[in-house]
Amino acid sequence: MKRLIFLVLLLFAIPVMAQDVIILREGGKGYTSVVNISSNTTLTTTQCNGTIIYMTGNITATMPAVTIGLDTTFYSTDATVKYVDMNASDRLRLNGTAMDDGDKATSPGNAGNAIRIHGDSAAGYTEIGMIGGWVDGG
Repeated sequence: MKRLIFLVLLLFAIPVMAQDVIILREGGKGYTSVVNISSNTTLTTTQCNGTIIYMTGNITATMPAVTIGLDTTFYSTDATVKYVDMNASDRLRLNGTAMDDGDKATSPGNAGNAIRIHGDSAAGYTEIGMIGGWVDGG
C-alpha cells in the first residue's frame, strides 16, 4: 500500500514541475520535498530539510545559515554548470577538505550531476555524496 501511495504521488508530481511536491519516504516516515528552481535562488531552511532540489539552467542556489541536521540533494536536470553557494559565514567540507566560508560547490556541467549536503555543525556543511566531480568554485 505504501508503495502504491508513493507511485500515485510520483505520477501526479511529475507534471507539476513549477511547484513543490511532497513525497512519502520509505516506510511512510516523514517526507521529502521536491523543489524545482530555474533561476538564482536563496533557499530557506524549510526548502533544505530532507529535500531534493532539481536545478535547471546555469544557476546558483544559496544555502541558508547552517542548521545542524539539514540534509538536501541538488540534481542537475540539464547540461549547464550549477553552483551551490554557502551562506557567507558557513564552510563546506567538499571531498574531505574544508573550503573557505561562503565558497560554492561547482558542478562539471553535465545533466545528472548531483551533490548531497548535510549540516554537520555550527561551522557549516559537509558533502556526503556526489555524482560528477564537483569542485571548489571559490
